[in-house]
Amino acid sequence: VAHPAHGRKRGVEHDPADEPIDDAGLAEALDQHFVWEEESARTHGIPFADHARDHARIGAFVRAKINELNSGECNIPALMVFMDRCFETHVVHHDLKLGRDLLAAQALE
Repeated sequence: VAHPAHGRKRGVEHDPADEPIDDAGLAEALDQHFVWEEESARTHGIPFADHARDHARIGAFVRAKINELNSGECNIPALMVFMDRCFETHVVHHDLKLGRDLLAAQALE
């Protein structure tokens, strides 16, 4: 079945780009990463509320964009720029600090 956002390519029997984006795979991998961060912070007594709120925001955004991609209603170049900035901002504001805090907590053990 051709993806609504793509036309059938000549001479190509099956192109993975013609398949819907795997919501379960991408969203699940993201959720697993977020759970690891949250559990690591909790284990070491690191405050995590703001970081967790950003995880919820990112997860909802990614799921919404997967739905837009699958319906053919997504501006992919704009999405890629936004996603790059979104994840970069998350890493700079949350993940780098979490990494430092985890290293400091482990050093005290």
